Amino acid sequence: PPPTSSRALAVSGSFDKTVKLWDLPTGECLHTFVGHTDVVRGCAITADGRRAVSGSSDGTVKFWDLSPKALEDSAERVQQQIQQNM
Repeated sequence: PPPTSSRALAVSGSFDKTVKLWDLPTGECLHTFVGHTDVVRGCAITADGRRAVSGSSDGTVKFWDLSPKALEDSAERVQQQIQQNM
């Protein structure tokens, strides 16, 4: 896939404590970031398209790496956690 900075992307924060990365042309959710412990109140993609930033009612601001490799690694970690909890 093309670098994230050349794709039409958006991020959204949610009451479920996650941040989602969206492909705007297709409407597909590309990734769900997990890490906040309370409602996500705001989020944005940095000007260079390399990171997303989110702020939560848990009092934290988190930066999320949007590189394809980081997204792949993150998805693998989530899958491993799911398997461990089964």
